[in-house]
Amino acid sequence: MKLDFKMQKICHLTTVHPRNDIRVFYKECVSLAYFGHDINLVVADGKGNDLIAGVKVHDIGKLQGRLKRILLSSFWCYKKAVELNARLYHFHDPELLFVGLVLKLKGFNVVFDSHELTGRQIKRKFYIPKLLRNITSSIFEYIELGVSKRLDAIVVPQEAEMVSYFGQSNTKVEVLSNYVSLSEYKNFESKKGLSNKRNIKLLYSGTISNDRGLSNMLDLVEFLDERFQLILVGGFASKMEQEKAKKHLGWEKVDYRGLLERSELSSVYQEADLGLILFNPVGQYKVSTSPLKLFEYLLYGMPVITPNYGAWPNFQNKHKVTFGQDVSNTNALAEIIYTLTNNDDLYSSISHKGRDVVQRFYNWENESLKLNRLYEQILGEDHE
Repeated sequence: MKLDFKMQKICHLTTVHPRNDIRVFYKECVSLAYFGHDINLVVADGKGNDLIAGVKVHDIGKLQGRLKRILLSSFWCYKKAVELNARLYHFHDPELLFVGLVLKLKGFNVVFDSHELTGRQIKRKFYIPKLLRNITSSIFEYIELGVSKRLDAIVVPQEAEMVSYFGQSNTKVEVLSNYVSLSEYKNFESKKGLSNKRNIKLLYSGTISNDRGLSNMLDLVEFLDERFQLILVGGFASKMEQEKAKKHLGWEKVDYRGLLERSELSSVYQEADLGLILFNPVGQYKVSTSPLKLFEYLLYGMPVITPNYGAWPNFQNKHKVTFGQDVSNTNALAEIIYTLTNNDDLYSSISHKGRDVVQRFYNWENESLKLNRLYEQILGEDHE
């Protein structure tokens, strides 16, 4: 039976992510609302109910503490989900696995959007005693795969390892990559050579931690000459890492902007000259090659310095707009940066080519069509 796929009631669930999360809200929910669906987003941030860009936001209230969030927020999230009585539920947090399972057992269509390999990340959680991390990771993965087997589909942000991992338990694994939404970024200023620029700005945006290359970036900016400055945008993963960073000699050349709204971030991208992604080869970062920041940097004309491990060289060799290097080799990283900043023709060429690559191949508009088709397939099967 062919389903009339206009105006379906869809409900996204999260008790962890903010209501303005880039992937959850701006990309998935807003795109689906644009397609004409009745989109509801259940959050737990304590900011109240709202209607934003066609998305109905339902706030179940904010609780302090990880255990309370997992237990009580999950229960309240489930109650709100049942109350909304949607055609399909799409949840984004591993804490909501049992919520998703119960919804499925009640006969609803359910999709799990796994933003990362949580089991692997558990091994890097400092708040879990070291001796318990491996067994905790194994138990979690057993539960995660067991629940995933019963769901209608799994959505992941990248193919590397995630498809094969969830493919063990579910035959419908859809990759929705964290590409740039071109409609969000419309005004660009062409970037010119840097050889005569006195203040050259390196940029990192996102969660700030040593796993994500914080020490590598501080070592690098300390080593570079006085023309260079490092702009950091985002929140620190822990206060301990933030305090340690402030004691690093490279911190004197850091311009820390903190957490910014999307509109503010756009102006920072226009301001910056080079993008940095110096993730260390730990946890999921061993295989992660498609963080949103990569495509945002390129769209704004920034050449990007990336790791040289895993699948990163594949992207570099395919498009020739990134420069891979050992992220711990400060001298080699500096050499790449000096080459780019002293060669105006090279910098300008990479800047224009990177923007073109993103506009042609790595945009969210194409990914949103995949999500809509996935829903159509699931709900169509439900009517057969």
